[in-house]
Amino acid sequence: MEEVLALEHFSVSYDGRRSVVDDVSLSIRQGEIVTIVGESGSGKSTLLHGIQGLLPKTAAEKGRVLLFGKDLTGLDEAQRRKMRGEKIAMIFQDTGRYMNPTRRIGKQYTDFLKQHMHAPVQELLELERKMLHKVHLTDPERVLSSYPFELSGGMRQRVGIAMALSLKPELLLADEPTSALDVTVQAQVVKELAALCREEGATIILVTHNMGVAANISDRVGVMRNGQLVEWGSAQEVIRHPFDDYTKRLLASIVELNDPQLV
Repeated sequence: MEEVLALEHFSVSYDGRRSVVDDVSLSIRQGEIVTIVGESGSGKSTLLHGIQGLLPKTAAEKGRVLLFGKDLTGLDEAQRRKMRGEKIAMIFQDTGRYMNPTRRIGKQYTDFLKQHMHAPVQELLELERKMLHKVHLTDPERVLSSYPFELSGGMRQRVGIAMALSLKPELLLADEPTSALDVTVQAQVVKELAALCREEGATIILVTHNMGVAANISDRVGVMRNGQLVEWGSAQEVIRHPFDDYTKRLLASIVELNDPQLV
């Protein structure tokens, strides 16, 4: 399979202090579902933001981020903006926080698509309805005519997933996409996301603190601690034969790997 993303000695620091992401190297192939696991503050989210080019101006980067062999770290903001949505898309922890509360979902969805697609509005609306159906929002007209606060957290997150996948990005970054949801909804949304990515042929990097997620949906797993990638391998290798003591402790916190409540 073709290599989609490669990080080569990638580091991120702020104001010359200790690196938040420290010398991370990895390679991800087309179609893989990769999970990055670690506790809060381990550098997981900063890693995704660095790949997407969403770091604040105070951040200093070292190393390279290669998408299909092209180094993204040298791109200017205009080039980065064109790449977002078309090549790389991102789902945030709580999509609702990034929506305008005074505008209907449909208007925001259409404006998002217009940034990257030159198509009649009716064609855009058909795509929106199709993608909302794919994320199991069975009444797309009601969703599109609603304001964000009129939808549940799970519904808003599904809208965010639909929007992110609408442009068929080659790489999808998901930053704790279920952390803002009720536990009973988390498992369902994660499984739907994984199934949809496989259906669309997208490569996904999913950041989570939940080792149960990694155990159940991933092709490969990375474990981060204090900014470093301390474990990297196939899901079975990491789960069954962990190398690092920190990984072993994360695994020990899971009661039963096949418990549906953990995924």
